[in-house]
Amino acid sequence: MRLLLAILSLTLACTEPAETGSQHSAILGGASDPTTTNVFLLDLRYDTSASICSAVLISPKVLLTAAHCVDPVYHSATTLTVRATNKADTVMLMQSDMIDVTTVSLHPSWNPGVAQSDYDLAVLLLAREPVGVTPAQLSRVAAAPGQAIRVVGYGRTSAGAASSSGTRRTVSLTISSVTPTDFSFGTSGSVGICAGDSGGPSFVGAAVAGIHSGGDSASCGRGLDIRVDRNLSFIDAFVVANDPPSCAGDGRCATGCGGAGDPDCPCQADARCDATCGISDPDCLDDGAVCTLAAQCAGGQCLDDPRGFQFCSRTCASSSECVNELTCQADACRAPPDPAKAEPVAGGCTSAPGSLMLLLVLFARRRRE
Repeated sequence: MRLLLAILSLTLACTEPAETGSQHSAILGGASDPTTTNVFLLDLRYDTSASICSAVLISPKVLLTAAHCVDPVYHSATTLTVRATNKADTVMLMQSDMIDVTTVSLHPSWNPGVAQSDYDLAVLLLAREPVGVTPAQLSRVAAAPGQAIRVVGYGRTSAGAASSSGTRRTVSLTISSVTPTDFSFGTSGSVGICAGDSGGPSFVGAAVAGIHSGGDSASCGRGLDIRVDRNLSFIDAFVVANDPPSCAGDGRCATGCGGAGDPDCPCQADARCDATCGISDPDCLDDGAVCTLAAQCAGGQCLDDPRGFQFCSRTCASSSECVNELTCQADACRAPPDPAKAEPVAGGCTSAPGSLMLLLVLFARRRRE
């Protein structure tokens, strides 16, 4: 039965616990965000209370969030039930929109007794894959002050407006400061995160650079993210153990698949040349190599040579775009033109044309060999 979760919506809006001290945080000063579907709302049910947080999908069945959201000890509870949804808001939420969380793993160095832990991270395993959602990439480089970020979460639009949470929102900001464990952003009282945004991501481009952990203002706005790049070993280990890549098309490259390999590994040896990989695909022939099909060539072209064979090439505008001593002729990389006539040599014999000798050398090798 498609039961509307109207009661759930009211619960999420009204029972969100008041947070004091280090404001474990939601988005203010931003706009609704219907398109970032890999950011999820977490419905959190403790012993006798309920709350919400945010999270981001980082593999088909794994969410990354803040540890303080999903640690019952932090909430003086003994039990916790977590469900997740990526609906843009909770207005018309259905039971079928919710996905159970089956496993919660807190960072091993997380300490619920510390006001602002440097390891406020947790990973969650979903009972099933959400349909049609592309997981976010993780940033593997350090963030920098002044770097542009896009902050996303389901939290409040102001500190006193509990009923405003439950809608996915986003705002573009810049990083104000970076430490070895976290980075800060936002402006107190005007733009940034607020209650309910905890666990949501800050994106640098398409990659998740940080997870919302806390703030330093009761009026919301200024926020602090735990850096993802320094916690990759914890995150990656959970994904490998609980949601490893498959040999089917799942957007991730798996090794040891045999046969045709994994379609998500276009640049690995799989008997198929992907021209977008260039010669980093061992199945692609380099420019100048003898070919029979364009699909064999890193440059995407297999051209006829007047001598009766075909060779790998690519389109060009100038010779600087060509490799292996080929030059740009008629918008394609080709061997230098043959001399009009062969040069006579002593004894009445003729030498092979220079360009033919060059081609014979080029066709016998690949640039990476």
